[in-house]
Amino acid sequence: MSDRDAAGINSFHNVCTFRADCRKAEALLAERDAEIARLRDALTSKGFVECGIPACACDSWHHRYGLPERWAEIKEVLIRADVLNNDTGNTPLNAIKKLISQRDAEIARRSEDAARYRLTPAVIQCLKRGLNCWPEQNNAEGAEIREILRQSEEVKLRIGEDV
Repeated sequence: MSDRDAAGINSFHNVCTFRADCRKAEALLAERDAEIARLRDALTSKGFVECGIPACACDSWHHRYGLPERWAEIKEVLIRADVLNNDTGNTPLNAIKKLISQRDAEIARRSEDAARYRLTPAVIQCLKRGLNCWPEQNNAEGAEIREILRQSEEVKLRIGEDV
């Protein structure tokens, strides 16, 4: 056998060996893929999901901890608050936006009320003495309340004189 024939046989043998190795590798990959699928099914059936959070980027699995149940609770609360309806397109995000705008409007309304019923020094003095002082009486920088306070002092002095 010539060197050329020997090289051809070796080359043929190498190709056959390579093909056999490829078949073994393909079989191992198929086994690995089957094992991955089995493990993936096991995790999914136990409530785990693949991490798809871009900020996390852990390439891991996280337990949902009742995510569907929590989401159903949120939707139920939004329905009871009468914000998850046709007006908001029945989408929770729009319902939450509507709820936030309602909250902001209520805060603004309460701020307006608080400005009308502010505690001035005259009102505080009136309340300290246990007198009924109304915010409406707090005009002209507490002139009416000061009059109430003056009258209460007169009554106290008269009571002191009577005793």
